Amino acid sequence: MINAVDLDGLTALHFAADRSDEEVFSRLLDVASPTLINVATHDGWTALHHAARNGLKVVPRLLDVASPTLIAAATSRGDTALHFAADRSGLAEEVIARLWRLNPESLYAANKKRETPFDFAVQLENDYAIELWQGSLPLDDIVNAFVFVEDTSYM
Repeated sequence: MINAVDLDGLTALHFAADRSDEEVFSRLLDVASPTLINVATHDGWTALHHAARNGLKVVPRLLDVASPTLIAAATSRGDTALHFAADRSGLAEEVIARLWRLNPESLYAANKKRETPFDFAVQLENDYAIELWQGSLPLDDIVNAFVFVEDTSYM
């Protein structure tokens, strides 16, 4: 049952991460096969996406066993785990730094709305991520991210 995948491509890891159940997620991670850890749903969501989006503290353990493909995986909307981590001000700084260092190109990954993880960090005012990445991005990208926030402030 632990390695089961439903018709939508969801596993027990997906469900535990989606429900922010740290204890169950951690136990499943202890016994999950590497293949199960990398399973993506039909719309591209992995357990890592759910865990990063929900700010689970167990993400560093998942990163210890994650494949490069998993770390770079994008949902059908084009969001990577780094997008979700940057969008979580409460997520441990270590997770943001590790995701970026494990896949530096993901900082430039634009989703279907043409938003990068840096854009997410600016929108949420995630000072740690902004400071971490500022020296790595071209000045135009930094300016454009801040202009985007100004343009949408009326919404």
